[in-house]
Amino acid sequence: MNRQDIHIIIKTLGCKLNFSESAAIEQQLSAKGYQVSHEQDKGQIFIINTCAVTAMAEKKCKQLLNHIKLNNKEAKIAMVGCFGALEQAQFCQHVDVIFGNKDKMQVVEWIENLYQNQPICNPISNNNNDFFASYSIHERTRSFLKIQDGCNYHCSYCTVCIARGESRSDSIENVVINAKHIVNHDIKEIVLTGVNVGDFRTSKNEHFIDLLKELVKINGLHRIRISSIEPNLLTNEIIQLSAEEEKIVPHFHIPLQSGNNRILQLMRRRYQRELFAEKVAEIKNKIPHACIAADVIVGFPSETDDDFEESI
Repeated sequence: MNRQDIHIIIKTLGCKLNFSESAAIEQQLSAKGYQVSHEQDKGQIFIINTCAVTAMAEKKCKQLLNHIKLNNKEAKIAMVGCFGALEQAQFCQHVDVIFGNKDKMQVVEWIENLYQNQPICNPISNNNNDFFASYSIHERTRSFLKIQDGCNYHCSYCTVCIARGESRSDSIENVVINAKHIVNHDIKEIVLTGVNVGDFRTSKNEHFIDLLKELVKINGLHRIRISSIEPNLLTNEIIQLSAEEEKIVPHFHIPLQSGNNRILQLMRRRYQRELFAEKVAEIKNKIPHACIAADVIVGFPSETDDDFEESI
């Protein structure tokens, strides 16, 4: 079997973390001699990296699966990621193999089995909390660098903590090594990604601020972007470092979810609206030109018109 004759297509849905991990899958497949194609009509094996963060994300996963089965009837399909992990029973009869997030890299080892029509395997469960590093190098101007995975917050509306498992992080040493490798590919900007980036914590009790201080030292790295950070984890020290270091992009994506404290409590968020306001004021004081983005959930169960107006 000539691996170059096997055309594999990777379809990625959802967050920057998924794109980072899909890139790692592609890199490993290429290293083993497989052909990763972007021409869908030639696809013999499809890898769908799924998302379950919203109902719309789940709908897109189902639509993509149906489209592949309709237009590539002979293709083998591997499903990986959050939606597959949460809904294994639903998809077991419709795809050839399912991998959750913590073992999604095993899909690389299964490609040959799929191509040779070996029996459909049972879905593989998430039964460990290992961390695997990943980063993309094909976006030309920026790279998504995974530094953290999983979440311990268990917000009442979110299933990602179930799909991704407990919070765990890479080491600072390995993140720096990967960042230097990215820079060597002539990429000027790195986007730090994870499920809960601000919860970055190593076995040496190093935190996110410690990682940032090491990354700004890397020669050739022009921009460091924080993909998203919880308001209770956005410390004044991080804001101060961002103000002092030109390499750190003055952009803060801070999930708000609600501007009403009662709703925040029902959501099991770890802050109140006053803390969010304090963080915004601190950013604007230290970095007046900074851009601040936020997520808001509306229509949360029991939310009243007055609660909604308070968020506005």
